[in-house]
Amino acid sequence: MTNADLKITEPKKNVVEISFKFKGSKKWAEMTRNNVEKMIAITIDDQVYALPTVMFEIRNVKAMISGLDNEETAISLSRALNEKR
Repeated sequence: MTNADLKITEPKKNVVEISFKFKGSKKWAEMTRNNVEKMIAITIDDQVYALPTVMFEIRNVKAMISGLDNEETAISLSRALNEKR
């Protein structure tokens, strides 16, 4: 997946909410289905920002990256994802 698959992201406390474009949501569903109970890397320019564990398949156009250290991390990650779209 790439940032081209994203519509927009928004920080909410220590979580980043992601809204996908239609094709991006299909890719996300497939990726999450194939990686349940595994960690995935959220990277930008080869820098790892988060290593969330996929809890279940996500089939809708929204997802959340939780477990971030703090609100500043969420803001930084959201800003970086939005800038790269």
